[in-house]
Amino acid sequence: MDAEKATNTGTHPLDRLIRPRHIAVIGASQTKGKHGNTVVRNLRRWNYPGVIYPVNPGAEEVEGLTCYPSIAEIPEAADCAFLAIPAGGVVEAVRACANRGLGAVIVGSAGFAESGTEAGIARQAELTAIARDSGMRILGPNTNGIFNAVDRVAIGYNSSHSDVSAPGSVSMTSHSGAVLNSIARRLTAFGSGLGKFIPVGNEADLEMLDFLDYLIEDADTKVIGLVIEGLSDGPRFRTSAARARAADKPIVALKIGRSKAGMESTAAHSSRLAGSARAYEALLAEEGIAVVRTMEALIGGCAMLAGRGPTPAESDQRLICTASSGGGGTMLADLAEECGIQLAGDAEGAWEEPLASAITAIPDIKPTRNPIDSSLMAGDWGRLSLVFQAMQDHGLVGPVVSFAHVASRPKQDDRLIGALSQRRRDVAAPVSVVTPGGLGDEIEGRYAAAGVLVFHDVGTCFASLNCHYATLAERWQGLDQPAETLDENAQRKIADLIGEQPAPQGEAVLVSEVESAEILRAAGIPIIENKVVTSAREAQRAADGFGYPVVIKAQAPDVAHKAKAGLVATRLHDGESVTTAYASLSARLDQLGHAAETAAVIVQPMAASEVELIAGLTYEPPLGHFLVFGLGGVHAEVLGDVTLLPAGLSRARIQARLAGSRTGKVLTALADGNEESLVMESFSNILIGLQALALAAGNRLHSVDINPVLIDRGRCVGVDSLVMLRGS
Repeated sequence: MDAEKATNTGTHPLDRLIRPRHIAVIGASQTKGKHGNTVVRNLRRWNYPGVIYPVNPGAEEVEGLTCYPSIAEIPEAADCAFLAIPAGGVVEAVRACANRGLGAVIVGSAGFAESGTEAGIARQAELTAIARDSGMRILGPNTNGIFNAVDRVAIGYNSSHSDVSAPGSVSMTSHSGAVLNSIARRLTAFGSGLGKFIPVGNEADLEMLDFLDYLIEDADTKVIGLVIEGLSDGPRFRTSAARARAADKPIVALKIGRSKAGMESTAAHSSRLAGSARAYEALLAEEGIAVVRTMEALIGGCAMLAGRGPTPAESDQRLICTASSGGGGTMLADLAEECGIQLAGDAEGAWEEPLASAITAIPDIKPTRNPIDSSLMAGDWGRLSLVFQAMQDHGLVGPVVSFAHVASRPKQDDRLIGALSQRRRDVAAPVSVVTPGGLGDEIEGRYAAAGVLVFHDVGTCFASLNCHYATLAERWQGLDQPAETLDENAQRKIADLIGEQPAPQGEAVLVSEVESAEILRAAGIPIIENKVVTSAREAQRAADGFGYPVVIKAQAPDVAHKAKAGLVATRLHDGESVTTAYASLSARLDQLGHAAETAAVIVQPMAASEVELIAGLTYEPPLGHFLVFGLGGVHAEVLGDVTLLPAGLSRARIQARLAGSRTGKVLTALADGNEESLVMESFSNILIGLQALALAAGNRLHSVDINPVLIDRGRCVGVDSLVMLRGS
């Protein structure tokens, strides 16, 4: 076929890779089973509409196509080439492709940076250099190719590259290519279908974020799935996520590698409490992206969103459950509560008025509640349609999940299919069936044809359903509002204070508590008053000035947690105890090998509080800064119950997240009357100040701990503070 009749490549720079008009297969083979043969066969099987150029100096023909001895001898500069050759010959072949003027190459070989060997790392660096110098784009190495069902482009050797299937509106990019089999076949079973799948391999040149941006612009893609090992650029990812929201393209993400700590050893509580897995989950969720934990939920969530219509923010999206047995209904209700999904109806499942009266008025239906027991339908499961219509008339247009088994009378299955299919046509929200025992291919096929998803696992169904709720437009409100920043005077003062600190080389370094407090106060964060002293007499005078009880702390370079080192004396009620404590701390400093001139002793009032909280910041490369807050004091790491938020959020967004967290519930429980709003405002101001500090200090700021934060007469104040800096 002439190139002019081939796939229309459009105008996007990556179209030459994803929608090529002509493809060269370097290492094409006559031997079935070899990658070089499989790639050609898959293109032929899909009736690829472009031109295929097999390249192999040892063959004249491959799969009925003329074979060329080298890339230099193909009739034209192909849009794309797939390299099915050993790693040792890849660099030379890629350079030849660049010299021939190809637009892109796919390197399917392994044996590069993923091998961990010097030779593999060097080979990958050469590929990166060729891409940079020539402008030719490279996918891989260590990838199994492109899957594009929309344009009949299957350039790869995965078994699913050979499965000709109808294209769908779900597209994915992944750090794992092997998952294509699971994804393509399951989406087809759901009646949804896979549009494009791009495994990025080692990302020597093109990376996941490049393909995310491509899919956001792709008119054929409605829902985007991501299988993420790691992202290269957090700020860029957030910009892309905002573009996806603007384009109304929901994203579902599976972060793999959660079990790895993925963080450097650090003295900061906030960094240890954060960790890569939590940081990724917080970033994804805060950007309006549905986060799943299993491949099954990724597929189910994408399929659910692909079939969803526009859902106005004011619509009632509470969940409706039906079941063919009481036990099945109870199971659905239990899972909904565990997943934080609100069921329609009151706390006991009874319908609210006027819907309750409307359902009661339906003939031959006994009183129902949520979950709906279909046995109350006078032997006719199809009468659920009347209940659904009443709900729709009263604005209840949320998702439906039906627990089902094969009915003893086939007509009942037909009636239930009819009722659920009608609900699916009438509302934008998803409709699903859960059937652990299965319903048979014929019945499940009818559901799929109607856009009703069939799940064989209750947990996967609800994890998929969470994707619907996580990506509702109402959750996106306020995401794009600007974060508050410090005024110019405060920014200058912080820059000066940080500039006075030595620029660390390698690992982050501690800033003394006194200097840490100065930096935090400059950001408007309330830190308890303290005074540096150099003798027992000065310590006593400071204590007298503050009023008793007081705390004395000794600071030593590189000692982050003073209490563990025995450098803190608390509950000092008079001058004599202060003098004794000062002598004890001085002796402890000597034991630790710190001379008096390198240490400092501070005195501060001892504040009382009903609860101790922690507030802090951590820098998670390459994602950026994150706010960290939760229960503090000695419980911070023992319980590890903290909330993470990516820095850069609006005041309203931070306050909403605080109110919905366990920390917010603790604050609400402690406060009485008007004091509740005062406490919440005070603590949220600390978080907003920390975020503004991160925006002002940039990457010099490694982490911040304020632990504990105490509540005093409705206001919050930081007691211990720790700032860690990175090199500029």
